[in-house]
Amino acid sequence: MMPENLPQDRGLDQAWLSATVAAALDEDLGGRPGRDVTTQATISSSVRVKGDVVVRGDGVLAGIDVVAEVLSQVARRLGLDEPTVELLAADGDRVAAGTAVARIEGAGH
Repeated sequence: MMPENLPQDRGLDQAWLSATVAAALDEDLGGRPGRDVTTQATISSSVRVKGDVVVRGDGVLAGIDVVAEVLSQVARRLGLDEPTVELLAADGDRVAAGTAVARIEGAGH
């Protein structure tokens, strides 16, 4: 008999996730908006970019919801439009190396 109400069945607490991502970005960016100098010098600010999040090895996916939260907070800090994040897989899915698990579209910088 399987236990009921397992932690993995409840999903991430959104308030905790938001606070944790904010703390990590504060540490990385020093609490201030920062921009990549090379990107600013070589890519027009009007350019929109698309990319996939691709797994490097076979495994079971965990934490995919964090992708959208991180990108959303980075965009707000930099004054950019909210990126579009399409999840192509879900936590708990078995994935093979090279599998795209999310598709992202947003401002080039």
